[in-house]
Amino acid sequence: MPSPDIDELLEQLNEIAPQLNATRLMLLNRIAAALRADFDVSPNPNSDLATSLFVEYFSSRLLIHHAVVEEKLNKKSFEYIFRDALRHDRKTAEIMVSDVYPGADIVVDGTRISLKTEASKNIRKNKITISKLMEARWIRDQDVSGLSKLASARLSEHIAGYERIIMLRAFTLKDNKIQYDLVEIPYKLLILSSHLEADDIKPSLGRNGGGNAIIRKDGRDAFTLRFDGSVEKVTITNLLLELCITHVSWIIPLIISNIETDT
Repeated sequence: MPSPDIDELLEQLNEIAPQLNATRLMLLNRIAAALRADFDVSPNPNSDLATSLFVEYFSSRLLIHHAVVEEKLNKKSFEYIFRDALRHDRKTAEIMVSDVYPGADIVVDGTRISLKTEASKNIRKNKITISKLMEARWIRDQDVSGLSKLASARLSEHIAGYERIIMLRAFTLKDNKIQYDLVEIPYKLLILSSHLEADDIKPSLGRNGGGNAIIRKDGRDAFTLRFDGSVEKVTITNLLLELCITHVSWIIPLIISNIETDT
């Protein structure tokens, strides 16, 4: 993607602005104010994702989003902003709209990536929750032995559908600010969940079946797998952040809230 010419962009803006009505000019001014706002960004210097071009674009889209929306970025919006930031960084990135690559949300330079978000009110800084690793109707009516065999096979099949798993985590801060962390769960860590034995799973007391399994790495609890028969999905909880890679963090102001407070 060629670098934009500033003079040409200014000329286009000067040509378009007089054609807008008062409401649209107000929104344009709000977005412009957001793009001029102070914000904090901390890229990981060792990240292969958080290049200067990627960070500049992603930061700008976060500022634009919160110029008009107080709600945290949702999963679908994250997918498109992530794709566009990678393209701005001159990478090839395509969102998957079919089941050609089950489990993958986007393919970047040939690498299949699963994207997740976490933004609940109960989000914890040092422990990650993946509320739906995969759908799992097969959990129902399984005893522990059957569940362990099915879980290992189905998880192995699911994880084989992508090569990286990246999550955007969002935290509400004081003073009308939101923190976003772009975190990668190491693929080798996730693969540990596909080597379950019957003794690893503690059965759930629910009538729809299921159970929990603590996955350990290097002698310590790394995360918990939850097989929930009531909602037919596999969840990961208590995943230690320190075992993951934080590619970049942002603290973004909610410009819309500041404007409404001032008026």
